[in-house]
Amino acid sequence: MENPSCLLYGAGDARFENRPRPVIEDAHDTLASAEAMYVHFWLHGGIKNHVSTTNPLVMGHEASDSHRAGLRPVPTCAQCKSGKYNLCPHMKFTASPPHTHGALSKFFKVPADCCYRISGAQLRERVRIDEAVLIEPMDVAVHSVRQVGVKPSDRVVVFGAGTVGLLCAAVAGQFGASVIVSVDINKDKLDFAEDWMLPDRALFSTQLARELWTPEQIAAELRKRLKSLRLEPDCWDLSENEITAKGCFWYGAGDFKLALEMVMVQKVDLRSLITKIVPFRDAVEAWEATKRGEEIKTLIEVGL
Repeated sequence: MENPSCLLYGAGDARFENRPRPVIEDAHDTLASAEAMYVHFWLHGGIKNHVSTTNPLVMGHEASDSHRAGLRPVPTCAQCKSGKYNLCPHMKFTASPPHTHGALSKFFKVPADCCYRISGAQLRERVRIDEAVLIEPMDVAVHSVRQVGVKPSDRVVVFGAGTVGLLCAAVAGQFGASVIVSVDINKDKLDFAEDWMLPDRALFSTQLARELWTPEQIAAELRKRLKSLRLEPDCWDLSENEITAKGCFWYGAGDFKLALEMVMVQKVDLRSLITKIVPFRDAVEAWEATKRGEEIKTLIEVGL
């Protein structure tokens, strides 16, 4: 096959197909092969926009290639040039329905400016190609912690001990948080977190997560709301307690660079997050294992 690819036609419907090998027609583009992983689309067929049987999408949101290059967006508009390229109205991320295909192909094309190259033998030894895949979620964690404004002696609660949640907790620790509470309903993930994170600063809880929302409460709320589960904050409480609520979307200028530097100087251990690497043909099983909560991060090796 010239360019074997894994396309998603809907939730739980992935198919392997051959696609044309990308052609470099712009001097600013580069061709790469990848290791990649993304499970949310497998479960739901998308986030805001969804794939369909008439408009399938090549999977693969987080990727690295044989040149140890992580991926980031390219600045073009006013938002981009101000450092907020995550808010660009023309933003395109790999594996974004309906029109931007992902990296789960033998070859995919990406603007060269969207790549960070890890050069030098010493640095390549510190950041392996499989770890480079995790620079993207690490980037999300850095942006989240920066948005919150974590500083020394702060106390931080992170809900969810998946890959991004673990990285948020780890980055918060590097920013100086004195107490970090990690909350999840999956005890196995918290057991992993307890071994992986800073033991002198971290606390772990499954009980808090279960007390916040029981399955019965969720079902009742969904029945009441029908189509949406909405938060309705009390504006008086926000004002009276001077509570600041901030949104957080992807990452911006400087986040990728800081994430990469933290990994290169071994402030955050990405290697231990990788449960296993599976061959391209086993992509579906990798997603299913993650769905079952059996693993932290499973990578799919596309090199054929």
